[in-house]
Amino acid sequence: MTNKICSFMVPCVFVLTAVFLISGCAEKKKEERIVATINNYKLTAVDFKYESNEILNVGRVLGEMPVTKRDMLDVLITKEVLLQEAVKQNLDKEKDFMRSIELYWEQALLKNLLARKSQEIAKETAVYEDEISRYYNNMRNKIKARVIVFSEEKYADKGMKEKDNLLMAWEQEPQKFAISYTIPSKWYILGEGQSPLEHDIFIVDRVKGKGVVKMNGKWALVIIEDTAPNDVGTLASLKSEIMRRIRAVKGRESMEQWIELLRRKARVKVDEKVFDSLN
Repeated sequence: MTNKICSFMVPCVFVLTAVFLISGCAEKKKEERIVATINNYKLTAVDFKYESNEILNVGRVLGEMPVTKRDMLDVLITKEVLLQEAVKQNLDKEKDFMRSIELYWEQALLKNLLARKSQEIAKETAVYEDEISRYYNNMRNKIKARVIVFSEEKYADKGMKEKDNLLMAWEQEPQKFAISYTIPSKWYILGEGQSPLEHDIFIVDRVKGKGVVKMNGKWALVIIEDTAPNDVGTLASLKSEIMRRIRAVKGRESMEQWIELLRRKARVKVDEKVFDSLN
């Protein structure tokens, strides 16, 4: 299995929670400056500013990782691609949707689309005995790791080859090496938290002691510093819970891949001048 594992964005938990909570009832003001064009939809500077502020507010409440202006743009592009897919599937014409239209058009449409896709994924997701055994064996150990998150893949790949003392020097010049942020050294126990990163840490090759995983559109360099035994129950007592966790992880990954496919198919054009001029 490759070290570059594509885990579901918290982005997606954070992004989708954010777009669900953004009010769709605000009046749209005419604005000639177009930040991005997604198929036939034009994202204006006014819309970008309004919706990104709402997402930031949600992020503060949820206590998520730092979010940049570029992250905001990616969130809004993903949101629009999903909305267009929901309309394409005629979800906006279904009776269940029509009953909820009085509240939030966009939020209800996204919720219905994602619920339908989740059901499709759940029907197709199988969990095998070797996956259960592997997950259980990982639960029997805890890992101490430090994480450096890069906005550019090339620096994450280069970091794989560098010694730890040089990487620490990199952290003193984050802009030079495209470092977005770091997660200080801590112990991870598989299944204890809800972050997709936790799952990916246990996939990293412990012999090499390092691995790069995809995280929220960025690249996380995981540096394993120590391992220790972790007391857990028997496999028989944990099997049902392990199956549920594996199914959830596979579901997140499948959902992320589907959203990424929609993004690739969409015709997206960003006006970098307008985007850079936004405060």
